[in-house]
Amino acid sequence: MSYKDGRKFLRFYNRENYETEITDSDQTKKLAKPPAELDYDKNISLIDLVSPEDIKIGSKSFTEVLNGRKSHRKFTERPLTLEQLSFLLWATQGVKKEVKFGVFRTVPSAS
Repeated sequence: MSYKDGRKFLRFYNRENYETEITDSDQTKKLAKPPAELDYDKNISLIDLVSPEDIKIGSKSFTEVLNGRKSHRKFTERPLTLEQLSFLLWATQGVKKEVKFGVFRTVPSAS
C-alpha cells in the first residue's frame, strides 16, 4: 500500500470542518508512514553537509534572535558557505528524530 492511499489533501478553514471530515488519524487507519526522504538519482555526486551540532550560530537566546530579526534586501554575489547552506537546509526541513509513526522535523509538516 502506498503512503498516499487513503489520505485526503486537507484544506480546512476551521476545526469543525476538519473534525467532521476527518474522523480517524493515519495511525488508527494503520497506514504506513511516509518516507522521511525521497529517492534520488544514485548516479549524481553527493555533498556532505555540516552536521547541525557543528554549526555555530552565536550565543544569543532564541528570543533575542527573534526580537532582533529584521529583513535585509542587500544581496551580494558571494555564495553561501557550506555551513550556511547546511544550516539553512536543516532549519527548513531537518529531521530531528525518527519515530515509529513518522518523523519530528525542525518545522511543522505533514510527516
